[in-house]
Amino acid sequence: MTEVAGEVSDGILLHGLSSERFVREVTLPALERGLARAGRKRSDVELTFPALIATGDTAQELAESEKKLRQHFAFYASTPAYSAVLELHGWGGLQRDLYELTRDGR
Repeated sequence: MTEVAGEVSDGILLHGLSSERFVREVTLPALERGLARAGRKRSDVELTFPALIATGDTAQELAESEKKLRQHFAFYASTPAYSAVLELHGWGGLQRDLYELTRDGR
């Protein structure tokens, strides 16, 4: 999908579960392959990376925000489509474990 984006798009919205390493080692090389196929330059495509952060005015609000953020990450990390990020970092088994927890409603 990223290669096709390199061929035809003017921008890519990266996923918040992506790590800097995944972007550097997987996403950008795929983008470059697509750009090369289409005879385009890297400056033809804008990358947007959402920052997922926890905030709060009090310690309790921050703790609640952090909990929600952990749940958000766990949900996406449980999805097979995002397992490549975990695998790159040596955490491939985590996706299966999180999927089981999600399936069980935990």
